[in-house]
Amino acid sequence: MLKNLKIGIRLGLGFGAVLALLLAIALLAIGRMAAMNHATEEITADAYPKVVLAKDLIRDAVDLPRQMRGMVLAENAAEVDRFRKQTDKVRASVAERLAELTKVVASESGKKLLKEIVDRNAALEPLYNRFYTLVGSDRQQAAAFVSNEVVPAVREFSDALGALSKHQSDKMQSLAVEASQTYEETRQLVIGITAGALVLAILVAVSITLSLTRPLRQA
Repeated sequence: MLKNLKIGIRLGLGFGAVLALLLAIALLAIGRMAAMNHATEEITADAYPKVVLAKDLIRDAVDLPRQMRGMVLAENAAEVDRFRKQTDKVRASVAERLAELTKVVASESGKKLLKEIVDRNAALEPLYNRFYTLVGSDRQQAAAFVSNEVVPAVREFSDALGALSKHQSDKMQSLAVEASQTYEETRQLVIGITAGALVLAILVAVSITLSLTRPLRQA
């Protein structure tokens, strides 16, 4: 078939086929890199910040009983006031981070976990004023209240936060595996297409060369 075509057409077809394969490699690489970039953005801009927020909230939650016990053990009114201000500061931090977390959680599964977190925090709120009243009237009862009421409520709040953190960590792991698989598949495809382009270029070159030199040898 090639022998019936002009030399310029033969060369054009050969180079065209090779260029088409190279274009396919470029398009494939661009598409796969976009997929890997999307997975990376999902990890760094979505899942990871939520994990950080959840961990910060857990740290604040654990700090609350510590500050409240400080009020119980305070030796004077100034120390009581200092620990109360610190407790209220931590509570404000929790409220701020919860508001931020509410803005970024979008999936249905995430919203269910978030609702549990919000509910656990809402259960904590009435306990503070009750505790403040007990500190002013009966330190012993206040200490028992922290151990029997506040700590279990904080534990439930922390567990709910831990569930969200695990959910996002699992998502990050899944996205990382997906990106790794995409990379490996892309590498193999690029190698395969590149090898095919090389083989095709060699076959076209040999075919054209033979179609040109055979008539000369026969002359």
